[in-house]
Amino acid sequence: MNKIYKYVLLVLIVAFISACSFSEDKYFSKEDKYIADISTNLFFVGKLDVEYENIKNKKLREIGSKYDRGQFFSDGVVVVEKDKKYGVVNENYKELIKPEFEYISAFREGVASFQREEKYKYGLLDYNGKILLDNKYDFIGSSVEGILIVEKDGKFGYMRKNGKLLTRIDFNYCRNFSEGLAVVKRESKFGYIDDAGNLKIGYDYDWAGDFSDGLAVVEKNGKCAYINDSGKVIIDYKYDYAEKFSEGLAVVKKNGKCGYINDSGKVIIDYKYDSAAKFSESKAVVSIEDKYYVIDKKGEILFEINKKYSPYGPFCSAYFEQGNLIVSVEKTIFFGHLYGLMNDKGDIVLKPQYIIIYPVDNKRSKGYVVENERGERIFMRKNDA
Repeated sequence: MNKIYKYVLLVLIVAFISACSFSEDKYFSKEDKYIADISTNLFFVGKLDVEYENIKNKKLREIGSKYDRGQFFSDGVVVVEKDKKYGVVNENYKELIKPEFEYISAFREGVASFQREEKYKYGLLDYNGKILLDNKYDFIGSSVEGILIVEKDGKFGYMRKNGKLLTRIDFNYCRNFSEGLAVVKRESKFGYIDDAGNLKIGYDYDWAGDFSDGLAVVEKNGKCAYINDSGKVIIDYKYDYAEKFSEGLAVVKKNGKCGYINDSGKVIIDYKYDSAAKFSESKAVVSIEDKYYVIDKKGEILFEINKKYSPYGPFCSAYFEQGNLIVSVEKTIFFGHLYGLMNDKGDIVLKPQYIIIYPVDNKRSKGYVVENERGERIFMRKNDA
């Protein structure tokens, strides 16, 4: 019995090691339709001129050896880390801010939040390290339409990206601006303010969403409707659930089934789905019972998603980007998922083998940042050659 026990234990150990390791050829196979850009521990999205493990850019190698880690390019700069301190490098690898901050967020619209000295308090700085606002807030969001959300002592407000407050910090909840208006909450009701900080649409709603295509979803007494930017009801309160418009259509739910309407409230695709995602690249993911499908804007089924793959999960958005859909499979050992890419024909173009995957699409580059099971992050761009 003792020998049998040892044998079983040995088999389990071998299985464990095999499951936790992988072949470099498997991850960076030339048969894949994507190529990997690797820079030691750094990944500078869009600036790499390397294929696989061969780093040809001398300056890139120097940068890779100088810092412990780098984020991806955002707003033309990248946040880097050295000895657990954060700094900033520009697209020409020139150091703009020395690594001396406890934390720097990704830049957006020329500014980023930071932490220094007093931890867990945030301030605001620009590309050159100029302090626009001392670190005194509990939270500072990213700049959207030139305005940022700030939090202090459990209350929220807004400031402009020059560090000047736009509103008092006294909202119970607030969201980023969209199409010139932002959702705010006082006590238990929601309303909207404009970019001057004035109340534009009163606190009339039990819930309120962002504006998209000139309309926003609001809720009263358990029913959803759509209003315009003056607060006028355009599509009446009749839905159990509703989402914002995307590509001219919106997901709505009645009597337990989902369908799609246009901006006048006309039903374009009937209520027949158990779940439905927004349209992107003229396609949407829907489900009927336990099956997932991809449909077009007429409601025609383009293909059924193989049952091995799920379009939902922590890193699955259930909509198409760059011609692909992020899909997941469950790990065979341990809990969690592995992620890959499915194209708009239903074919797997990147085998689910990464623990993290998210798209990058900016003026510098298009592709995906992925992380394998060894914690290595790389940028993968489509090989159009």
